[in-house]
Parts: sequence; structure tokens; C-alpha cells
Amino acid sequence: MFVGGAVGATHPYHWPVAEDLIAQLAIDSWQSHGLTCVICPTWTTLAAYVRIPEGHVDEVDLKLVDVTYGPDARGWVGFDTRHVGSYWAPDDLMPYIDAGLWSYLAEEARIAQTFPGGGHRWTLTELREATDRLALALSGQLR
Repeated sequence: MFVGGAVGATHPYHWPVAEDLIAQLAIDSWQSHGLTCVICPTWTTLAAYVRIPEGHVDEVDLKLVDVTYGPDARGWVGFDTRHVGSYWAPDDLMPYIDAGLWSYLAEEARIAQTFPGGGHRWTLTELREATDRLALALSGQLR
């Protein structure tokens, strides 16, 4: 269920398709600062996306915000939570990630916790808050 990734990635979900896969895969959706926000599962983590309204994508300077995806054809921009030293508690991801990856996620969390400061554990609440901050930053650039 890969959705996120680096800008210009060549994974099949980045190909133009008739459906809006980000909206379809969303496990959470809400409005923040006048923009649609969603959280989606990716291969081994969760990612967050904010939709820039049609006709406004050119107004946004993505260098001013921290995104790793987009904008795509539907205006979605977003970020993933898979970074060195960051992790999710495997129990938090179990409802969304393939069971065959659970032991991998547990080992990844164990390793991340050996980083200085114990690594960074993501939670759904924190991911929503970070998504709201992205929506605020994007909405401030729209005319």
C-alpha cells in the first residue's frame, strides 16, 4: 500500500490514475485551515497529506514547507514519518500495515530507540498536529 515517497518517485501509485488513491486509502480525514487533510498507510509507516485546492498549486512555494511528496495531479502534498531515528510502536501500526512486516517494525523501533535521546516515537495525535501545521503553512500562501 505504498502512497508516499520522494518527489519524483517511480512507484506505481505515482502514475496518473483515474482514482484518487490518497483519498481512497485514507484512515483519517479532516479539514484544517480550510484545507483537506488525510493520513494514509504506506508500506511500513503512516504518511500525511494536505490537498491544495484546484487552481492554487502554483501559488505554493514548497521550499517553505517540509514535504516529501507532491504536488500530484490532484494537489496533494505530504510527508512520511519514516526517517532515521523515527519510529512507530508496532502496536500503533498493526491495524494499517501488513502482518508480515510486524517483526520488522519491532526491530526498527528497537534500533531507533538506541539513538541519542531514545529516537522519536510518532503517534497519531502528533501526526495530526504536524499535518495541521502543514495545512496552516500552505493556507497562508494561498491567494
